[in-house]
Amino acid sequence: MPENKGLALLHDYWTSGIVLSVNNDKLRFKAAPGVMTPALLESIKAKKIELMAALAANPTYFDARPLSMNERALWFMYRMDPESAAYNMAYAIKINSGVAKDTIVQAFTQLIKRHPILSGPYSEREGEPVQWLSQPSEPCIHLSYQQNATPASIKEHLSQAADKPLLLEVGEVCRAELLLNTTSNGVEPYLLMVIHHIAADFMSFEVLRQDFLQLINNIDSPLALSDYSYQDWSAQQQVSLGSQQDDKQYWIDTLEDIPQLQLPTDFLHGSTLRAQGEEISFTLDSAQAEKLRSACKALSVTPYV
Repeated sequence: MPENKGLALLHDYWTSGIVLSVNNDKLRFKAAPGVMTPALLESIKAKKIELMAALAANPTYFDARPLSMNERALWFMYRMDPESAAYNMAYAIKINSGVAKDTIVQAFTQLIKRHPILSGPYSEREGEPVQWLSQPSEPCIHLSYQQNATPASIKEHLSQAADKPLLLEVGEVCRAELLLNTTSNGVEPYLLMVIHHIAADFMSFEVLRQDFLQLINNIDSPLALSDYSYQDWSAQQQVSLGSQQDDKQYWIDTLEDIPQLQLPTDFLHGSTLRAQGEEISFTLDSAQAEKLRSACKALSVTPYV
């Protein structure tokens, strides 16, 4: 919480998911659906003079957005080990050889601009983790060239690129690697997209994939920006969590005296935290997949883990 009275006043509305600004000597506000209440609106009106003075002294205060609870957790993990690629999410695709390099680069650039969360720097302000959506970084796409590369060498190249850490402080939340492999049949483009888990999950990654493919196929018709943003959802989450303080305290009190769980392990772990692992792939047939979806729906859980 800021010590300055004006900053503290702005902070109260900022954490409530309200964005304040001054335009033509008039106090303006924006809020996600369900965030603005009659009490908050009356509070803004009553404190109009103080708020305008605080905004005049701190005109960029609302350029930063507060992070959601899951983002805060992932920012903490990032600060613990910024060189780790444990939370990198990667997607690779072989693009039709008839698609020009410039078209691919332009499509990726438009994708980043369509989703500002993928290019906004993360930092901390007065102890609060924030993201600056008003200060986007330039889209980060690396080009590499090979000749008659084998599938194994292409996979190895893309795997190494996927494991390079992302730099959240400078807005490198999403990075692309475009590999152009020249063969006797022409140039084969391979695109790898890497996103930090702080800004996406597997469901939203699918949205990004679909957006990118639409842009590739119709580069001259950019997709319209959505009226509903992640910032809106985050603000609504804050409102929801604020109404559940009694529930939170209940569980804190209930679990206070429970001893730490000691689970047996297959082998002793060292003192150094490692993010190494392997992926085991298998395929479900349509009947098994439908059973899984039905079971998840009945239990109100996600099939993604």
